[in-house]
Amino acid sequence: MALTTDEPATLASRYPAEAELRPDYDLEDEPERSLFAASPTLVAALADLGTYLVPMYRDFDRSAIRQHRRHRWLAALVAICGTAAVVLATLQLTLEAGGRTDGWVYAVAGHSEPVVLSLAALAVVLGLTLKLQKSWLVDRHKSERCRLAKFRLLADDRLWCGRREEWRVAVQAAASEIERLGAENVEQGALHDQITEPPASVATCSIPGPELEALTAYYASKRIGCQRQYFRNRAARLARRDWPLRGLGPALFFASVGASLLHSVHHALNRTPHAGVALRDDLGLLLISAAAILPAFAAGLRTYRGAHEFGRSSALFEAKAAAMDDFAGRLARARGDAPAVLRVMWQCEDFLEAENREWLRLMFEAEFYG
Repeated sequence: MALTTDEPATLASRYPAEAELRPDYDLEDEPERSLFAASPTLVAALADLGTYLVPMYRDFDRSAIRQHRRHRWLAALVAICGTAAVVLATLQLTLEAGGRTDGWVYAVAGHSEPVVLSLAALAVVLGLTLKLQKSWLVDRHKSERCRLAKFRLLADDRLWCGRREEWRVAVQAAASEIERLGAENVEQGALHDQITEPPASVATCSIPGPELEALTAYYASKRIGCQRQYFRNRAARLARRDWPLRGLGPALFFASVGASLLHSVHHALNRTPHAGVALRDDLGLLLISAAAILPAFAAGLRTYRGAHEFGRSSALFEAKAAAMDDFAGRLARARGDAPAVLRVMWQCEDFLEAENREWLRLMFEAEFYG
């Protein structure tokens, strides 16, 4: 059913609610193509973008998901096995110091330590060899560049101001540039923020009413709405993953300090028989083991959190979701004014491109385990 000039809100009202949006809804236009009949320019543009950019996005997205999954498993393996190796070594030392080398605990610790240490070393070697972190970030950046290029090109005045062939050349050039991106280009690009100005011709561009209404509703839902939902979902998910770990590291550290203090008290009481207190040596071994082992657990947690930057990423995404609310308001106020709509779209794409660079810098600086 086509959008008519006397139904300005019809198109926007037919989009699903943000909570119902399927993954990659902003890249897949075929199911909603019937809504764009009032805008032949938008229909033709989406067809071109679907030909050149969407297949590339799918390839890079699948690769990024695969690399990220492997990176997560290796980071977890390093954190768990490295911590376990330190714990087992410390446990053996304390048992040897207390003369408790004939029990099953000492035997299990001695046989387990080489195994977990070998697993940790294997995970590090695999990570360094496969370079999963870098591969994941490069493929994720290239997939996001496809998304950025799509919506940047929809805000390009050449599409709407009568220079369609020039615009199609720009689409092909954008696809070729993304295809050629390598790890070095991505890392260097992440270090340089660039804020571009919309072309002067945007201020004089005239778009017919039905076309402009379709473009405005499309961008509000497919770009701003999708990004707002994505940022909110990611912020909530990362916060849930980080919450139980955030306070656990400091708690373990202070618990180790407490164990050390109790060990000092225990040692002092055992050295003063006239106090009338005689504690078993097992308690002393337990306390000194706890004082040494608990910081190892804290370091393992810090390693895992540092490899993913849950807390910082959650705060970043929460802030970006609020920015999408602001852009939604700007676009609504610009409705019906073609130059104003294109400027808001251009500004939003600049913002999202800068956000992607900011996230890349954060993840490139995350603790590296492959």
